[in-house]
Amino acid sequence: MAHAYPGMVLRVYDEGHTVANHTQNHPIRKMSVDQAAREIEEGFASLREAIGDPQAVSPLFRIPGLLRQKSVEQYLAAHGDMTWSADFLADDWTRINNSEVARRAISRIEARGRGILLLHDIHARTVLALPEILNELKNRGYKIVHVVPAAADRPKTATSAEQWVARPTPGQHTSPSQMRPLRQEVSRRHGQEPPGLKSRSATVSCRLFDVLSFIAQCERCTLSGENQ
Repeated sequence: MAHAYPGMVLRVYDEGHTVANHTQNHPIRKMSVDQAAREIEEGFASLREAIGDPQAVSPLFRIPGLLRQKSVEQYLAAHGDMTWSADFLADDWTRINNSEVARRAISRIEARGRGILLLHDIHARTVLALPEILNELKNRGYKIVHVVPAAADRPKTATSAEQWVARPTPGQHTSPSQMRPLRQEVSRRHGQEPPGLKSRSATVSCRLFDVLSFIAQCERCTLSGENQ
């Protein structure tokens, strides 16, 4: 999409959103490392060309279809990029209306208490549902903030294992091995330290150019203030 709609990429960036990579052609299949590398690098190249500033593209990447592969994640890590995934979906690509998208999104967030919600705002139903989702989350005490990569003037912040427990039951003991892993590599591609997390109670809203919206608690990112 970035290659086909460079003007939209620039608009997304100019409006202050985080721009990240989701491959060049969105293949919904597992690939060899060489195939994945081409998709990844061409995606980054299209984003940088559209914006005109290589540093404007964040080192964040989501694998299409959430079809995670260890070999691909190792490739990304070796190049200083962070793999994103999702904790739950709102099924907004299926034939449901905007009210049902909002209902599923809110109920699934509430069931877990925090996490990453995957939405696709290329669908009209999602665009219509998003104000309701955001307003309801705010009414229920969630905080909506913007995820940005950490930098020298915007350092990452530390988290503890306990912060990654979703609605722990009384007396539940959660060891670090049960937590979602936090990578510690330096972002060599971008010359930056990897992102960090600012607040355990924060729910995060992140915009990625494959035109995905996230409501999330991020693994390693900086949260730069509440979106309105």
